[in-house]
Amino acid sequence: MSDEESEEFVVIPVDRLTAAQRREIEDAGLPIHDCTESERSHPILDVQLAAKVVEDHRESVELRVARRHLAVSSGEWLVLDGSIAGLGESLEGQSRVLGVIKSHETQFLAGHDLEAALTLPAGHRTSVFSRSAGRRAAVYTWYLRLWPWEQHELLHGLVRVERPATAESVADATAVSRWLMAERAPLAAPDGRWDRLLYPIRQVETYLRAQAGGWW
Repeated sequence: MSDEESEEFVVIPVDRLTAAQRREIEDAGLPIHDCTESERSHPILDVQLAAKVVEDHRESVELRVARRHLAVSSGEWLVLDGSIAGLGESLEGQSRVLGVIKSHETQFLAGHDLEAALTLPAGHRTSVFSRSAGRRAAVYTWYLRLWPWEQHELLHGLVRVERPATAESVADATAVSRWLMAERAPLAAPDGRWDRLLYPIRQVETYLRAQAGGWW
């Protein structure tokens, strides 16, 4: 089963447009989203603010598609490139939902637990633990090392896996981890994130880039 959704819109600091510029943009017939969040005018800052607007909309589209899938799915696995916490109530009663997180800006462990996670050997995982997501649904999660980090850096090959907060998520964490280890082949090269990027997700990204064309 497949589902797609897309949006086209313009992101621009509206307050800096002249009346003529605003009319020209409106003539394109696309929704306009403002990215004016600072009085400072700087090209790099403008791009960063615009990128945040795009990322927020992308996340909203992804979550809508995921919720539609869960509403009609008949037991298929749904693998998200990122956290599943945003699905909220849609996770209730679900067991075959999996999130694979490649970045580690947010720290969920401390002390010995953090050290153990950062020095996991390849093919090993941490224990499953619960993480709160604020107003979003709590999820179960664990760290998994896909590739050896020695001779690289501590985050090389390290992903974090999220599942709905159910007993089944704990019981089959090892089996799911083995499945993810098997997904290392074929290698997602030449992408610079190959050590944490599952090849099926890279295929989806490649498809989306082709769909976006010159807008990518």
